[in-house]
Amino acid sequence: LQDGESADAGRTEIAAVSVRYLSSSQLDGLQRALIDGLRDITRAGKRSAGADLEQAAVDGADAVTAWCRQAWRFEDQTLRRLIREWVQLRDAADEAAGLLGRTLPIPVSLMPAALQLSHPALPSAFPEPARRAPMRETNGPLPPALLARSFPLIERVMVDLRVPRAVWDLSALRGSNEFALLDFPGIGGDPSRARDKFLAVHGLEGVETILVLVDSERPGGPAPD
Repeated sequence: LQDGESADAGRTEIAAVSVRYLSSSQLDGLQRALIDGLRDITRAGKRSAGADLEQAAVDGADAVTAWCRQAWRFEDQTLRRLIREWVQLRDAADEAAGLLGRTLPIPVSLMPAALQLSHPALPSAFPEPARRAPMRETNGPLPPALLARSFPLIERVMVDLRVPRAVWDLSALRGSNEFALLDFPGIGGDPSRARDKFLAVHGLEGVETILVLVDSERPGGPAPD
């Protein structure tokens, strides 16, 4: 949020939109979190997918995907959701590895279409990797379709807002004359549970104030797993 001294009275304006991608080390950490989740689920169910998952992790991403293909036969919905998340992350990393560690602008007009996420039902067959060709280097805005496919690699979507003083007087802010509000993904979301938890844990570093919103009609509702 920025002091919008020059903004139209009563009107909040979007000054800029950009996306910041995971670094290579953050991607490694997210992949490790997914592998740990896969290991915990299979151990809890006392199941074996043939090859050792830890050895597959050492051998590389393709070996982990091969392990996931074997584990899909267990028909465990929690396990399958995590496997699908692994495949989607690897699809994004294979196609858009050149975006890691970068921050790119998004045209405001394309933001809703580009960041509209789908929530498809789990397929009955193993979701085979897409095997798309690596994207070409670019310094400009990404096409909406590519932006959507690379979403598993996005650490943060940043929207700069100019707030008119008639709405919220931010003129007393020092330094950059702005402050940041972080809206974390809903932990426990079906298609991106592990990624959401990973981003929430790491995104809380350096946060000074936490605001928790609850449904007033169900204030005592259960928290997500």
